[in-house]
Amino acid sequence: MTSATTQLTPPTGLLPRHSLPQVVAEGEIVGSVLAGEKPGQNVSLHPDGRHLVAQTSGEIVSEAEGVVNVLPILVIDGNVNHVSGNVESAGSILIRGDVQQGCSVHSGMSLYVEGSVEAAELTAHRRVTVLGGMQGNGASRIVARDTVSLKFAQHTTITTPGDVVVAGALAYCQVVCGGRFICQGPGATMGGSVRAGGGATFYDLGSSHRVPTQVQVGLDPIAQMRCDRLQEQLHDLRQQQALEDENARYLAAAHGMTFPDHVRSIEARIVYRLRQLALPECPRNQRSLLHREALHLLTTWGMEHEIETAAACLEEAKRAVRLEPRAEVRVQGSLYPGVELRIKDATWRSEQEYFDVTFSYSSEGIVLDS
Repeated sequence: MTSATTQLTPPTGLLPRHSLPQVVAEGEIVGSVLAGEKPGQNVSLHPDGRHLVAQTSGEIVSEAEGVVNVLPILVIDGNVNHVSGNVESAGSILIRGDVQQGCSVHSGMSLYVEGSVEAAELTAHRRVTVLGGMQGNGASRIVARDTVSLKFAQHTTITTPGDVVVAGALAYCQVVCGGRFICQGPGATMGGSVRAGGGATFYDLGSSHRVPTQVQVGLDPIAQMRCDRLQEQLHDLRQQQALEDENARYLAAAHGMTFPDHVRSIEARIVYRLRQLALPECPRNQRSLLHREALHLLTTWGMEHEIETAAACLEEAKRAVRLEPRAEVRVQGSLYPGVELRIKDATWRSEQEYFDVTFSYSSEGIVLDS
């Protein structure tokens, strides 16, 4: 095991200011032709032929092959609170203050908050960056489709198919990310769970008070969540179908009109009952019961297609739960008792304190390297 004198990666404790977007005004120079950059949306060539100029105010967004765009961005010079109301924009959003309790912010592109967030909801179709921390009180939530970066978080749910980068501590949070989870420190990740498909790096993990903390890597948790939802949906459909069939059988027994032995499939039972209902000699006191039974049978039959579709979607989702062959868990500081690690299908639980360790996966299970 590594000695206590091992040097840790230098902590940052803060997200860099360059995590925020570069906002320019109309007419500002946004690029150089000599650097290989090309004009994109809302960008034109300067009369000198050497520079790129913004045709409107907005956020500079660079793409592959040196294409430079200036895209619309909503800038809020203050706090988002009950006075300002909730915020929604098709483009990016930059908030120069805090997002206060009970508010929500939705961006059709990226979302940036210079201050902190308290018990609020942030959603974006691209990345989310919070230079301050997230005080959740169990009500804070971040949903993004790209990297989520923040200073620290408490009692917050974070979901993204991309990476999650935390500059400080993470306490009692639920993190689900398809990429990597990186806690730069200083500070511990303790309580709650971290599910990261691409692996995880921590400063400290767990607590000396044995706070239960779960970490899972190596499986795409976003695809896993979809599998769980589809599995639950399929189970509910089958239960509902079984209930409809049970009701139909009860009504059949109630009016004393069971089916012949050759009438077994649901389709055959429906046809048999409909033919009975069409007979003029069908007793009136039985007609109502037969009609109700036929409705239950039709509902049961109609659910067959829903069940087949849900089962096919579930199999497709299972195939999408990709394995990350080299996913590992790295703890640069202390790993405390009470931590449970899961890499792919193997599980390991900490019963003592470790320092500067890496966990990987082999055919024999989880391997500890110190």
